[in-house]
Amino acid sequence: MLDCDISLCLTCCQVGERLGKYEVEKRQAVESEDYDKAKLKKVQMDEYRLQMYKDLGIHELLQVLLHILAGVSRGPMLVIADERCLSVEC
Repeated sequence: MLDCDISLCLTCCQVGERLGKYEVEKRQAVESEDYDKAKLKKVQMDEYRLQMYKDLGIHELLQVLLHILAGVSRGPMLVIADERCLSVEC
């Protein structure tokens, strides 16, 4: 069982909303043929996404899930990611 922190879930929703906003702004820029602005929005989206991956410890969480799905992990496992402790039972 993977413990889920409600504040982490809310943060993920906020990140998704912000990325969606950038995507809409990028598409509007393309529609108005402002390709420099569209390129800037794409760079902004990519930089923000990478920063959020780092801040939220997404790579560590994905590693845990991959181990679980691959059946590599046997027994309880403890993962520490960005000052958070996630308990995973297999």
